[in-house]
Amino acid sequence: MVFNIIKEAVEGDFKGGICSLGLKEKGVGLSIDNALPIVNDKMKGKIAEIQAKIIPSKIEIP
Repeated sequence: MVFNIIKEAVEGDFKGGICSLGLKEKGVGLSIDNALPIVNDKMKGKIAEIQAKIIPSKIEIP
């Protein structure tokens, strides 16, 4: 997000305002910090499967 804002500012396209980033925009996702080692391949696969359904709204998030 910061990269995109700086890029827009440099190119003269910055408009400001509120930005919402979700899975589709890669604003949220599985953290790659200290918790990642406890997430096994089966879990990662299930997370990827669920994310793939959330992005096109095949699963509705309340």
